[in-house]
Amino acid sequence: MVSGCINQTHPLEIKVSAIGENRFIEQMAIKQQQALAKRPESVDLADKISQWFVLALLIVTSFTALYWYITDPDKAFSIIFSLLVVTCPCALSLATPVVVTAAIAKGSRLGFLIMNSKIIHQFFKCDWIVFDKTGTLTQGKLSVIEIKNLTKDYSLKKLLDIANALEMGSDHPISKVIQQKTQDYYQSNKTESMTAYRLTNRVNHPLQGISAEIDGDTFSLGIFSEEQLEEEQQCIYLYKNERALAKIILMDPWRADAQKTLSRLKDCGFKIALLTGDSTVLKENLTDFFTFDFIGTRFSPDDKLNWLQEKQISQTVAMVGDGFNDSLVLAGADVSVAMTDGASLSRNASDAIMLTSGLTPLLDLVQLSQKTQKIIQQNLTWAVIYNASTIPLAAMGVITPWMAAIGMSISSLLVVLNALRINPK
Repeated sequence: MVSGCINQTHPLEIKVSAIGENRFIEQMAIKQQQALAKRPESVDLADKISQWFVLALLIVTSFTALYWYITDPDKAFSIIFSLLVVTCPCALSLATPVVVTAAIAKGSRLGFLIMNSKIIHQFFKCDWIVFDKTGTLTQGKLSVIEIKNLTKDYSLKKLLDIANALEMGSDHPISKVIQQKTQDYYQSNKTESMTAYRLTNRVNHPLQGISAEIDGDTFSLGIFSEEQLEEEQQCIYLYKNERALAKIILMDPWRADAQKTLSRLKDCGFKIALLTGDSTVLKENLTDFFTFDFIGTRFSPDDKLNWLQEKQISQTVAMVGDGFNDSLVLAGADVSVAMTDGASLSRNASDAIMLTSGLTPLLDLVQLSQKTQKIIQQNLTWAVIYNASTIPLAAMGVITPWMAAIGMSISSLLVVLNALRINPK
C-alpha cells in the first residue's frame, strides 16, 4: 500500500514490509536523486574563457610592467593601470549571466517557470523530445462518452444508480466521472429520483476496480480480464455476479494543440517519442493523429528511465511529463519540462514548469533557447574582440586611464543592452 492511499469503509490489517529508505516513496526519491546525479554537466563557456583570460592577463601585465619599468619608469604605473582597467573582465563575466537572467524573465512571460537555466542552454540542441500521454498530450480530464447497455433487464437509470453507489465516496478519477455522469443524468431528467442502494462487503481490487454486494448479488465495476485491457477504447465494465451489464466508455481528450505542436517540433528537427503505461493497442489509434519516431507502451517508470539512458549514450533527450511515475525520467533527462497540474514530485524533478494548459509554448521555448544561445555567442565574441584589440593598445601606452575606464564601461553596457533584446519589455 503506497503512502497516501485512503481507506474508504472497512478496517485494514496492514503488514509493514519495508521501513525507512526501503519504503516505496523513499526508493522513488532515491532513484530520482541518482538520476539527477547522472545528468551530463553543462559547463558555462564564459567561465572557461575567463579562467584562461585572467591567467593570460596577469602574464601580459607582468611583462608589460617589467618592460616599462626598464624603459620609462615614469609611464609604467599609468600604463599598467590603464591595462588592468581596460581589460577588466566585466563584459566577459556578464556575457552569459545577463542573457540567462533576461531569458528566464522572458520564459515567465511565455508561460514557463524556469527552475534550472540549463534548459535555456540545451533545449534546442536536444535530439529527442519524449512525451508522456495522460495529462501531457491529453487534457487529463476523463469523461464518460457512452454507456452501452448489454442487457435488457436494466435501464440506463438503474445502471447509473448501481455504478454511482459502487463509486460513492471515492476520489479516484474514474469514480469522479461516474458520479458526474450520474449527476448530469438527473439534471437532464428532473422528474426522476436517484435510487439509493445499501452496499455490503465492499472490496477494492487493486488495478482492477471495486465490488460490493447489493441484496445478495455481487456487483463489480472495473476491468477484470486481459482481453478488456486490450480494447481500443478506454472502458470499464459493470458486472452482476459474472454477467456483464454495461460497458462504460471513457475518454481523455487530446489537447487541442497537441497534433500541431508535435508536427512543428518534428519540422524543427527533433525526434519525437511517446512513453506510456497504456496498452499496446494504443499504437494503432495514435498513428491516426500523430507521427512518432518511437512509441513505447506498457512502460513502467524504470522502463522509461532505461530507455532514456540508452539514448543518452550518444544523444541528448528532453522529457515532457506530468505524473508521479514520470519523476524518474524527468530527473534523468538532459532537460525536462513538467506540466503545471502535474504531481509535485514531477515538478520538483523538472528544469521548467509549463504554467499554461497547452503545448504550444514548447515551440516558444525552442526559439527562446536558440535566441539565448545566439546572443550569448555574440556577447562572448564581442568581449573577446574588445579585449584582444585594447590589450596591445593599452600595453603600448596609447590608451590612457580615463579612456580605459570609458572603454570598459561601454563594453559592459553593450553586453547588457544586447542581452535585453531577449526581453525588451
